[in-house]
Amino acid sequence: MVTADHDKERPIVHSRVEESSFEKFYSPVKVAKAIGVSESSVKRWCDSGKIAFSKTAGGHRRLNRAQIVTFLRDRACKLIKPTLVGLPESDGLTISNSAEAMTEFHSALRSGNEARCRRILLHLFVNGWQMEEIADQVVGIAMRKIGSDWKHGAVAVYEERRACGICLHALHDLRSMIMRPVEGAPVAIGGTVSGDNYRIPTFCVELTLSCHGWQATSLGSDLPFETLLQAAGDLNPDLMWLSASHLGDETSFVTQLNRFALELPEKTILVVGGYAITPLLRTQIKNAICCDNMSQLVASIRHLNRLDPKSGGL
Repeated sequence: MVTADHDKERPIVHSRVEESSFEKFYSPVKVAKAIGVSESSVKRWCDSGKIAFSKTAGGHRRLNRAQIVTFLRDRACKLIKPTLVGLPESDGLTISNSAEAMTEFHSALRSGNEARCRRILLHLFVNGWQMEEIADQVVGIAMRKIGSDWKHGAVAVYEERRACGICLHALHDLRSMIMRPVEGAPVAIGGTVSGDNYRIPTFCVELTLSCHGWQATSLGSDLPFETLLQAAGDLNPDLMWLSASHLGDETSFVTQLNRFALELPEKTILVVGGYAITPLLRTQIKNAICCDNMSQLVASIRHLNRLDPKSGGL
């Protein structure tokens, strides 16, 4: 299984873009002002391969937000004027650790403050947090607390549903900050099985794998095994994940899952995770890797890559 090597310098990107493209692109002068350096420095970084860029039909360098954010994360640079490149002001937001980040995010979710939720996740990502850290230590814990708040009557049903929607919107913002995979990147697809409507965990898997160079796509939630198998046959992925936050019939799930694993393409590795996968269920699951969180998923893939002499490593 081959993955992108993110320890190497990123190549110059010479794809053509149109100024009227739906995707927003920024000139070197705007990028320079946003991060507080000279325009010539940005151009030099582009030409030396330190920052990916595209070119217009007229030959002008242009950078999208994913290229800009990737450079900021790789070089630990700070944004001086984020609005110049389409990012929100930090409004004095300072977060020193994961507990503080989770508390801030949970509070914003409960109050329905979507703008602050987006700002918190963007702040973490731009400042170098790994996606698996954001998913496990901030989003996952905050959403579990929201669920607990709802079960104990501390928040109303509408507030819990609103929090789920806000969280998804904030995560979708991060999607536009992730570089597209290189040609030949490994393919991963996944989702949740029938009866499981939790979309946040499976989307977090997509974001986490995408950040590590995979061509990852969440197929959504509440998917029958039959359509998941069809997707695997059509797309022939290197990896398929199933997120299980809720299971109606555990016995039926395990039976179908084990049959499903045997019917996947030979090269496809199956990964299963989620709060519904209890220790007892783990002992019954065959031909699949079980992970408790995104960090374990990344660690498992790295281990598999080390076993594969052809792998480029994460």
